[in-house]
Amino acid sequence: MLDFQDRKMIEKMYMSGAHVFDIAEALGVHQSTVYRELERGRTGRIVNGKRAYNPDVAQKIIDHNLKTKGRKGARVQGI
Repeated sequence: MLDFQDRKMIEKMYMSGAHVFDIAEALGVHQSTVYRELERGRTGRIVNGKRAYNPDVAQKIIDHNLKTKGRKGARVQGI
């Protein structure tokens, strides 16, 4: 499982132009983990021709999902 420091590294590497494969290798995870993380933390903005990634958004979603694990109808407020 990725932690907040990993998410910050993903942001830094991704926004500097690193390929997903290189990010995954640096973190020691599979490429699909990085792709899922990029999708989780997307902001809807485009920066330098790429969809922007925000580790704070991703962490907020992860924290919410862990807190409400197994509860029906739980929603993230403010996202």
